[in-house]
Amino acid sequence: MNIINEELEISKKYMLEEIEFKGNKLVRLTRDNVARVEAMIRNDSDYLKTTDIHAGPQKKYYGSSAYWMTQLKYELLGVEKSEYSYTTIIHEAVNAVDRENSTHLSSDGKGREEIPERILNIPKDKLLRCLRDPDYEDMYLIREISRITSADKRARKNVSFASKFCHYACFYVFEGSEYQDNYSIYDSILKAVLPLYLEYYSVDPRAYDLDDYVQYRKAIDVIRNTCDTSISRNGFDHLLWYFHKGRMDKMIKTEKRCMFKRVSIKIYYARAIPVEAAIWVQDNSLHYSIDSYYQRKLIDDEVVDITAEDFEKKFAKIGIDGWKKLYTPPEEYAVNDGESWIVTYETDDGKKIVINGENGYPDNWKSFIKLIRSVTGKFTM
Repeated sequence: MNIINEELEISKKYMLEEIEFKGNKLVRLTRDNVARVEAMIRNDSDYLKTTDIHAGPQKKYYGSSAYWMTQLKYELLGVEKSEYSYTTIIHEAVNAVDRENSTHLSSDGKGREEIPERILNIPKDKLLRCLRDPDYEDMYLIREISRITSADKRARKNVSFASKFCHYACFYVFEGSEYQDNYSIYDSILKAVLPLYLEYYSVDPRAYDLDDYVQYRKAIDVIRNTCDTSISRNGFDHLLWYFHKGRMDKMIKTEKRCMFKRVSIKIYYARAIPVEAAIWVQDNSLHYSIDSYYQRKLIDDEVVDITAEDFEKKFAKIGIDGWKKLYTPPEEYAVNDGESWIVTYETDDGKKIVINGENGYPDNWKSFIKLIRSVTGKFTM
């Protein structure tokens, strides 16, 4: 064995420990694995400046996210006086996070302009509270930063950027405290592999909508709380991202089953014979039926232009779980006849929701009807 072979043999003991699961290689969630990845990242020349709190602006370099988030720390906590205005700090922190993480805020011509202003419009005490408590006002900070831009074309919701801004702000503003690890980074690689890790730890991946940041963060926390060793959100993100970024083409996708089972809407107008439209999943395919006086179509028509999975994602965004059980108009607008309706929603795990309305509707009723009609076509009395 020559020196090269000896070196390669020694290197094996520093490799990340792996798990075989459903034909895929997963990385074992241990602090030792996290520590090895952190060492590799911090020794990588591509990341030397990004983590340097002293790497301020000079010549053609505009300063690292670590530097600008440290300036934000001075401003929010008052531990030291920054030489920059608060406005400059926010603008440069946004630019640095965007530049270092390739989140492409400027791709729609509005993100780089609008997002710093949104953050500046949040009072400092509220910004600090949101960083300390991510769940404050239903994750207000993530929602506000990621709100869709006003671009005429290609307007974007920048959830990935929002999560990274919040993560790095907490990482440097609250260094060494309990708040340092408050936000998970929303990443496409993690989103793709999380279902496998959920399955490995005996958690049903259908229970989480990973397109939604709140659900995505909850899924990560469930895995972190289930694995054998306690690791941080920061460590979890770095470990999975580093391990899987070059292996995505080798991943074997597991079959996805829809959590959505059936939704129906029955509408009565002026006490006439009702019209009912129903959509359901059968053998992982989408089907629908319509029943009305003028339009009777009770056969199980299979939908071919939208998959069950795509419909489930769109349906989840309606947020029917958050609807009230009964909708009625204000007393001064009450009428004897008019329109009444019943929506029934069932999931694959046996959950059933029934919601009624009498001339009253949830705020996103039109979006709900539009989604139903995108499958059934227009149904009439």
